[in-house]
Amino acid sequence: MEQLSSSKPLRTSYYLIPDNLEVTTQLISDNVCDAHDHDFYEIFYVLNGNMKHSMNGQETQILSIGDCIILTPNDTHCFSTINDSIHRDLLISRSLFENVLSITLNGKKNISEILSSIPPIATFSISELIELENIAHNFTRNDDSDIKRGYGISLFVNIFLKFLQPIQKSNNSTLSLSERILDCLNKNNHIQGGISSLAKELNYSQTYICQAFKKQTGTTLSQHIKNLRLNYISYYLKTTNYPLEKIANLVGIESLPYLNKIFKEKYNMPPIKYRKQFKIISEDA
Repeated sequence: MEQLSSSKPLRTSYYLIPDNLEVTTQLISDNVCDAHDHDFYEIFYVLNGNMKHSMNGQETQILSIGDCIILTPNDTHCFSTINDSIHRDLLISRSLFENVLSITLNGKKNISEILSSIPPIATFSISELIELENIAHNFTRNDDSDIKRGYGISLFVNIFLKFLQPIQKSNNSTLSLSERILDCLNKNNHIQGGISSLAKELNYSQTYICQAFKKQTGTTLSQHIKNLRLNYISYYLKTTNYPLEKIANLVGIESLPYLNKIFKEKYNMPPIKYRKQFKIISEDA
């Protein structure tokens, strides 16, 4: 059983979290972090690359893009990067974490019961990561403490709801066809194959799933997939050094001129300019 080296854990303290906010977030690109624990709650999710992570002396896990973990004040963990990974940390004071969770779940369970019932890892799709990053960027860009705190809480709640999804699905296993389509699209392999891949997965004709999706959502399936692909392209431009040809292949677009055209229509600039303006990792990562 492989484990990351963990000598006596270091204590990470509240001073990292501003008193007037009780929550903060940051991007982390450290290559190695020695074993440590906290006197607050920590949530992190991987934005790019892969990392090794070990918690409470258990077997080392390999985490990939979208993988998310919640750490309590009782947990000790350490990590190291495999290929220049970058992840987002969300630090939350005990009081804020427990109060928000109690309100969100209407006080139905205590904190220990809630945390023991959720899966150890939740995995976000690229689309979901984009939504989380939009909230995080709003947190970073605002100077007003009340507004920042609101965005921090929103980021926490949106992440935690993802951990509750398996429980909610087990309580309500009947999904409409459009919900099943959306669920499939959240699995990144289906964004590349598009409608034909979805039809094969769901065992319906392409015409039928297109008609059902339009009837149930009011939006055409092709337009929804186009928007998803543009979101994915935006994400890859900001968080990777992938050439445009590779990004096009990842999202299932064969024509680079077409990719440039639809990207410019949505973002009012070509992909290369967008990358230079919004990239969040260094050129050599």
